[in-house]
This record gives sequence, C-alpha cells and structure tokens, in this order.
Amino acid sequence: MAEIALGRVISGTREISSDTLIERAACAATGLGELGIGAGDAIGVVLRNDFAFFEASCAARRLGAHSVPVNWHGKAPEIANALNDCAAKAVVAHADLLAEVALAVPPGVPLFVVPTPPEIATAYGIAEERCAPPPDALQWDDLVTCFSPPPEPPASAQPFEDTADQVFAIAPDQEVRTVVAGQLYCIAPDIYALCAVRTGGLAVLQPRFDGEELLSLIERHRITHLQLTPKMLAGLLRLPEEVRRRCDLSSLDQVVVGSLPCPHRVMRAMTDWWGPVFQQYRGASEIGITTPRASATRRNTQRG
Repeated sequence: MAEIALGRVISGTREISSDTLIERAACAATGLGELGIGAGDAIGVVLRNDFAFFEASCAARRLGAHSVPVNWHGKAPEIANALNDCAAKAVVAHADLLAEVALAVPPGVPLFVVPTPPEIATAYGIAEERCAPPPDALQWDDLVTCFSPPPEPPASAQPFEDTADQVFAIAPDQEVRTVVAGQLYCIAPDIYALCAVRTGGLAVLQPRFDGEELLSLIERHRITHLQLTPKMLAGLLRLPEEVRRRCDLSSLDQVVVGSLPCPHRVMRAMTDWWGPVFQQYRGASEIGITTPRASATRRNTQRG
C-alpha cells in the first residue's frame, strides 16, 4: 500500500499543506490586528467546510481572539443574533451565503468574503454565479496575501488546544488522520481537524455527509480518527451490505460519537462492524465534557 502523505488538508480535488495554511492564517492575523482586533475579541465565521474556516480559526487564536463558528443554515435574524451576542469585530463568510449574512452583519463590522469552492457548490446545488464574491466585496484572500505574519501566538491560546486534545484522548505525538464528516461549526469536528492541522496530520473535508464516500475515504487515506453522530451511524448501517463490506476500515483507532444519545442497537451494530473503537459523550453544549475519558481500544488488540 502506498505511503499516506500527511501534513495536508484535502477538499475534493483541492489540497493545501498544513504549513501553508498556518502561514496564511498568520498573515490574516496581521491584517485583522491592523483592524484593531486583539485578545478577547471575536471573529464570526459563517463558512461551510473549507480551508478558510481553519485559516480564520487559527488567525483568531494567533491574536488571542475567539473564532465564533455560526450555523450557516440560519436566516439573517439568527445569524445576526449570534454575531451581536459575541460582539464580532469581523466576519468571514462564503459568497453563496451573502444573501443572509450581509443583512446580519452589524454596522461598521468588516465582512470578508470567501469564494464558494466547486465541491461545495456541487454538493449543495449552488449556482455558479453565487459562488464568486461581489466585485466590491472585501475578500479573505486579499487579507491573507497583503500582510506578513505577526510574532508567535500568545500563550493563552495553547491551554485550550491541550485541553481539547486530552478530552478526546489524542496523545501529543499521535498521528491523526481524520475525515470531517460533520459541519465545522460544531466543536468536535473542528477540534479533530485543527488537531490534524496543528500536528502535521491529515484532514479530509466532506462538503456534506455521504456514508459511501466516507467509507472510501477511510480506506484511501488510512483514517485513524473520526467524530460522528448517531444519525450518521444509522445512515451507514442503511447502506447495502456489498457497499459496507467493500472497504478496509482497519486503520480506525478512535471514533467519537456525540450530539445525541446513540441507540443501543445502533452502537452494537456499529461495534460488530467496525470493532471496539467507539467513545460516546453528550450534553457538552450544556455542561462541558466532565466525565472521565476512556481511551479507545485499538481494534488490533481485540481482533486477530
């Protein structure tokens, strides 16, 4: 089997190295800092699963600011409520979402637009003319290319990253290869993907969840870590038997299941199929993840 190339983020036919992505984020941090954004401030991120999501998140952390992912399914009043609640000092959004986002951005707050990439347009049936930023828009790419990186990030950014890795039982030196099957505005897919980016691993983005494609990506990229929901597991179990058995899934080391309680029958069926690689949690939005973590058992210790 060919060696898996790491240190990348992949989306459709596009890819970017982790080093390049982090460098672009550092340049964006300089530009955002020129706008007066600094420690404790917030940047609203209204993006689908795309490279710019990580760039904006990493840029915010470099400044000691907060990246605030906003559910892009929302209408203008819902998006406005989120942006006002966090007192966003800047907003980053995909071009196809501008019809709602532009109405939601508070007066005087800069809105940086990201072109909607082809794989996302295809997945959601977005017309080509909606994918390009308007001629008069502030463009995220201009912010990234017009500035040099600032000094190193403040120490305050690191404790969150260390805590997140500990919660999900990701060792500091562990190689992480993940597929982002959920939307990045949810914290768990975001953590997994950012862990892969920071540590030189691999993050493969799905524009939207597709069970058959997920199985193929696990085999092709020898995926080790996933974050899924009970609904996704149920969708995988509905795939035809010949599709379910087609791919080699033995690389999986840890699959975290969150969002809602997973029905026992679903978890049992998935464990029979994928092996003892699952961890579950729920209630994180309300109370945080406060229960002791249990390390995932590697499937090769359980199966010959």
